[in-house]
Amino acid sequence: MKLLELLAQELPKLGGWPSDCEKIEMSGMGKLFGSRFEYLFDGKIFPKTCDWKDGVVTREEYESALAASKQPEWDGEGLPPVGCECMVKGEIRDDNFYKCKILNHTIFRGIDCAVFQTDKTVSVCSAKYFRPIRTEAERKRQSTIDDITETIIYFYGNPKGAESYKLLAERIIEAIEINKIPGIKLEN
Repeated sequence: MKLLELLAQELPKLGGWPSDCEKIEMSGMGKLFGSRFEYLFDGKIFPKTCDWKDGVVTREEYESALAASKQPEWDGEGLPPVGCECMVKGEIRDDNFYKCKILNHTIFRGIDCAVFQTDKTVSVCSAKYFRPIRTEAERKRQSTIDDITETIIYFYGNPKGAESYKLLAERIIEAIEINKIPGIKLEN
């Protein structure tokens, strides 16, 4: 564990960052000391961190790490909470999703919306355009569903049925996952 991780974990229990301190370091005994080289928190001994010899943490680094550890989670229902990192669907005619951070909530043209920021822009849209960030396993599963859907479209030569083919592909994957189709296993 690094010093920054230890501080983000332990300092909130001890009243937070000391007000008269610019930086915090760790001694070889596991005690924390501040800018004036005095021991903090009554000389309490902490587990030594892997970077105890040269680890220095500033207040800004600590506050940033603390905020990141308290990032709100979102299950995909309704608007994502302020501070949440999630995915937002692109502009009209763009079916791609982009990583964004929710900055605020607002009402736009009578609809509850989220103000979000991507690496390119700040914009606003309603809940239906957001989704949680997928895990690697979820991305692989979706890729497999897309591949099966493309194969069915190729076989039948009818792209108009893509939505029903996608549903069929999802059912096939579900059947494989619950072992209803013996002899086939999916990689995680």
